[in-house]
Amino acid sequence: MTKQNIAAGIIILAVIVAGSIFYIKQRAQNAPILEPVAIVNGEKILRKDLNNFKSRLAKEQGLDVTTLDESTQTQLQSQAIDILITRALLKQGAKKLGITAEENKIDEQMEAIRQQFENDAAFQDALKTQNLTKEELRKQVSDDIIFRAYFEQKVNMESITATDEEIKEAYDQALTANADAPGFPALEDVRSQIEVSIIQQKQQEKTEQFIAVLRAQAEIEILI
Repeated sequence: MTKQNIAAGIIILAVIVAGSIFYIKQRAQNAPILEPVAIVNGEKILRKDLNNFKSRLAKEQGLDVTTLDESTQTQLQSQAIDILITRALLKQGAKKLGITAEENKIDEQMEAIRQQFENDAAFQDALKTQNLTKEELRKQVSDDIIFRAYFEQKVNMESITATDEEIKEAYDQALTANADAPGFPALEDVRSQIEVSIIQQKQQEKTEQFIAVLRAQAEIEILI
């Protein structure tokens, strides 16, 4: 796997936002869970999806949703719906290109996740803790694979590189910032890490530009 692929995977997984499913108490908890909260090119995003994703974001950020003030609740909701809109746009784009996730690739990713736990019981406990079924996790893995393939076709991450000058400049900046720190590593010892970091930053910028274009070209209606 190339450094570009590694960095692209990090970004995509970052922009894609795969996550766990939870239910939370909120101001709109009495609203019908099947009512749409947004429409993206004719595709509805339902309140239940928003509720679930808000819960995942809250957990990732270490927030207790039952104690959040109104301002924080609003910010969390805005963040969640923004991500859901982006995911919808990526799914729609991938579908137009006929991109799908091969079952063997999904199996490989599922096994890689499973191997992070001591045994199957620990894996099942982790799923239970996050109110996530194995089928739901598999769907998330499938989406991740589809999104990655879509980005590879549309954004051309492989073309992004880091020049020697950029690597040297980044190293010099780090060296200056840590001038008083003993034992600062030589450039050649950290060159690879710096190169990946620069490529990742460039790919992040290109990804954000691509998503901005998708949003600009889409018909998006937020209903809440």
